[in-house]
Amino acid sequence: MEAQHILYYFASREDLLRSVIELWDKDSLANADPAALAGPSLDLYVAAVRRSSAAPGMSYLYLSFAADAVVPTHPGHHFIRARQTRVRRDLAEAIRAEQAAGTIAPEIDPLRAARQLSALSNGLQLQALLDPDGADCDPAAEVAAAVARLRGDAP
Repeated sequence: MEAQHILYYFASREDLLRSVIELWDKDSLANADPAALAGPSLDLYVAAVRRSSAAPGMSYLYLSFAADAVVPTHPGHHFIRARQTRVRRDLAEAIRAEQAAGTIAPEIDPLRAARQLSALSNGLQLQALLDPDGADCDPAAEVAAAVARLRGDAP
């Protein structure tokens, strides 16, 4: 397909990448376990990391777009900031819900833990891209282990 055909539907490369990421996110929710969709869920987050890790091209697309978008004048800057804010907000909400249910200790700071889970996921997906043959880097398993530690289920 020629660039002119793509630009007929998208204003720019960044608009195309943003649309792909939005579609990926929407599709992740559409394919999620219906029980997990009752509200933000740490298990849903682990499933999303597992899905992204299984599609290295999507991890690469997102991470490279996010890296470019750290520049405030980048066309995707506001989109990436809003997405990161939403992810951290949803994770913090899920942590608060589990604190209310007694599965996560009340002294855990939900915002700090949410930031750490997001950073862990992004960093591990980057490591997996850098060493695709490395059997020791499973982002979803590591994020699941971090969630288990939050819940007090693992060392």
